Amino acid sequence: MLKYYKGQDKVEKGFRFLKSDTFSVSKMYLKNKSRIEALTMIMVEGFIESMVTYNSYIIFSKYYKFF
Repeated sequence: MLKYYKGQDKVEKGFRFLKSDTFSVSKMYLKNKSRIEALTMIMVEGFIESMVTYNSYIIFSKYYKFF
């Protein structure tokens, strides 16, 4: 439980990034339904890609110990 509590700041930093000007996805870009769907697809694809990369690293590191 303490581990999850201490990791809470990582989630808050992620949301802070989404709200900041550096992310710069303003309301004018998301007025059309098609643009909202496109942004959602890009974000989902990025999430899936990161999960595949992470899981392939875990699988690869189980069978090949270099260190």
